[in-house]
Order: sequence, then C-alpha cells, then structure tokens
Amino acid sequence: MNYENTNDVNTNAAVPAAEANATFQPASATNPAGFAVTVHQDEVHQLDVHKLGAALPAAKLVSVTDDLIQRRKTWEEGAFKSSTRKLNALLADTLGLNLHILKFDDARTDFNKLYKTSGLESTKSTSLTTKVVRFVFGGKAKNREFAYAKAITIAIEVGIQPENFAQFVEDNGGLEELRRNGVKAATKRQDREAKISTATAALMASTPLAQQLPAPANLKLEGSTNFVAAIMRKESDGTLSLLHVSANETLIESLLANAAKDIKKTTDSNDYLNGRANAADPTNNQ
Repeated sequence: MNYENTNDVNTNAAVPAAEANATFQPASATNPAGFAVTVHQDEVHQLDVHKLGAALPAAKLVSVTDDLIQRRKTWEEGAFKSSTRKLNALLADTLGLNLHILKFDDARTDFNKLYKTSGLESTKSTSLTTKVVRFVFGGKAKNREFAYAKAITIAIEVGIQPENFAQFVEDNGGLEELRRNGVKAATKRQDREAKISTATAALMASTPLAQQLPAPANLKLEGSTNFVAAIMRKESDGTLSLLHVSANETLIESLLANAAKDIKKTTDSNDYLNGRANAADPTNNQ
C-alpha cells in the first residue's frame, strides 16, 4: 500500500475473491478518510506506513488497523490458514504499523486511544508491540500472539524492515524458534554463516598440506566447494594415514566453522607479531 499520494491507487487490477472484503477505495463521498490502497498480493506484505515522513491522520490509522484485522479474520477462516507465507506477510505489515507508531508521537497517541476503546486487556507493563499484535489478532489466543509479538520485537531490535521480515523468520527457523531463542538464535546463525564463509575463502586460497591423495570411487560431492571431511590416523612414524572421507555438507560446515576459529587465531597472532616487528623496525612501515 502506498500512502504518500492518496490518489495513487491501482483501480485496474482484478481483486481476488478471497481479498474482496479486505480492500479499500480512494477518497470519495462515502470514504471521507481518503485511504488509498493497492490490491493485496497474497505472498508479500502490503503496508509501507513505516516509510512515511509524517504520522497518519487518525482516520487513516483506523483504516490501516481495520485492514489488518480483516486480513487476520480471512486467514483464520481458512483462506490464509494453510500458508505460512501469508501469515508472515500479515505479520510484516503489523511490523510496519508498529514501526510507524514508534516513529511518530501522534500515531502512538491515536493508537492508544483506539486500543482503549477496543476493550482489549493491557497493564502498565504491556509493550506497544504486544498491544499492536493483540489489536490486530483480537486478543483471542495469548500464547500465539505472544509468539508473534516476540518475533516482531526481535525484528525491530536487529533492524529488520517489513519487506525482509518473511525471509528473516525463515532464516531463523520460524516463529516458534524465534520465540524460544530470541535474538541469540539470529545472532548465532549469522555468526556461524560468517565463520563458514571466512573459512571457505581462506582454505580455497591456501597451500595444501598434502596433494594428490587418491579419492574413493564412490565419493559424491554435495556442496559447491569440492571440500570433503577426512578421518586420518597418526602412525608411529609420525605420518598420517587416510582412513575415511565424507562429502556430507552438514559435517563439512561444522568443520569449516571450527576451522574459522583456528584461522582467526593465526591471523590475530600474525597481526600481533607483525605489529611488534614494525614497532622494532620503523623502516617496515615505509
């Protein structure tokens, strides 16, 4: 949805039957709020209120919340129920509304008035995000709404925008995984991926410790790096014997993440030694 121009509305697109009751029309005698929207697309979020440079007028804020509530009802009735992507699209727009309310004091004031008249429960400790989620989802399933609010809270904390919310949820194992593990789940996953990337680049460019070892005829590579994991045994004469190789991608990623730690230690050690050498011999810096 675009709110920057209330006359900018896609009036030519066909409205899917399941979405017919969830759309609004441009400003008219019967719609004095002048709330302009584009037709809903099931797979992506619709609201761009988080990008606005000013707070929505109170009447338009009502239209935004009404739209989200209608989409929630449609989802609950079955049209959306089978699709996680559609739920995430709805949550992405709920995130967008939350960001808008956080950005503008007027929007926060207007929303709090709406919330008070809704009859929904809250205490002094109830967060704004929980209120927004509860308002959209009707306050009927607190555990579910808590999971949604937690995911949106985490998204705000790590700077996720609505257009990236669905991918963020998927990358971190889903809404329930985010609820259980919080920011740590996202941080750990990102940290692991960074380590694997660092180790892959370093090892691809490194000089082999040994070359031209025979590969088993039945070895099939799973990844794109041509890496394999090996089990080797140290013999009494100090040499190593190759006993087993595996191309299992999960195993290789674990080894790469571990290798990244050793690579970092070596890099930090070399930087330290180079720094001492440069301090002892100033000509090294010239």
